[in-house]
Amino acid sequence: MSRSLAAGEPLLEQVRALFGQELEIERELGRGRMAAVFSALHPEMHRRVAVKALLPEVAQDPALAARFLREAQAATVLQHPGVVSVYFVNGNGVLSAVVMQYVHGRSLDVVLGGRTRLPLAVAGLLLYQVCAGVQHAHDRGIIHRDLRPANVLIDHDGRAAASDFGIPVFDITEHVLDGATSARAIGYRNPEQGAGDQATPAADQYAIGVMAFELFTGRLPFVGPPEEMARAHLLDAPPQIDELRPELPAAVASAVMRMMGKSPAARFPNLVAPARLFRALAPDERSTTMVLARMSRVSPAAGTRVVPSPSAELRAVATSGAAAIDELAEREEGRAKGAPAQPALRFLSTRRAGLVAAAILALLALATLAWAGMAAR
Repeated sequence: MSRSLAAGEPLLEQVRALFGQELEIERELGRGRMAAVFSALHPEMHRRVAVKALLPEVAQDPALAARFLREAQAATVLQHPGVVSVYFVNGNGVLSAVVMQYVHGRSLDVVLGGRTRLPLAVAGLLLYQVCAGVQHAHDRGIIHRDLRPANVLIDHDGRAAASDFGIPVFDITEHVLDGATSARAIGYRNPEQGAGDQATPAADQYAIGVMAFELFTGRLPFVGPPEEMARAHLLDAPPQIDELRPELPAAVASAVMRMMGKSPAARFPNLVAPARLFRALAPDERSTTMVLARMSRVSPAAGTRVVPSPSAELRAVATSGAAAIDELAEREEGRAKGAPAQPALRFLSTRRAGLVAAAILALLALATLAWAGMAAR
């Protein structure tokens, strides 16, 4: 197969030919170092789906293509709000593709943009949802092995889910199409895989710990060229997170550091305990979920909406997602300095005041009607 098939129309046409009438393949959404993703309509399911197809230069390896389909097929058993569902797989000996849930939203790395760190409530709820989904997979014997912000999607309802379960992770020194992509992957890579050992559920826990460190502090625990980051993950202790985010509760700070333990045995036995600690950071789940929903709808750079909101309530709050995050951050800083707590979102206070005013007007109207009735008698 010619290399020209890796870019442009030929691959799109191959995917259309692979699925025939089963799917209406629309367009390419993007591509990474291993695969391209397309949007499609499933006539029988009456829904939009995502199709991930191996790039031709990657699929030339028959063993690799077979593993891609085998592991994706195994992931079809995962049914959880914190996991992007895999529906079915297809291959013809030349092209291999996976049909997955289409998430209306953005990946976490895009949502973060240039932001330094997230408010504790937002980061906590997001991490809880990811932990819950990943633990669901672990309970069924499935390990992700490549968790990072690019593989966490936030939908327009404010729910976070881990994507690409069942998509095999290959040695990042092979088939590298994008040096920047491989460098980002190394930033979350656990020590045991870096040493060539077999991945276990503890590998995913390490990656979530790195993501937690990043969301709470605004930086990765280890930075630098890929080779330096890989060595640091193997040998160096990460910076103390409580020194970078002093207002982070001590139990959460300790949990994040334990999740990044060099040895799998030093980490938690599963994700249940850290998930509970992360969840406790967001006591007002409804308001925090709305902030996440707003984050999924705006451009990190411009702070502008990119799609219509599907509900009247969210339309009422569809201002800049960045502004919502900043407001939560200001409240947290105020509480840390002893200032009284403010409403979770300003629009909630305004909405509450509007409801009170409407109730008063309704009572006045009833009183007027009652007075008129008495006068008529």
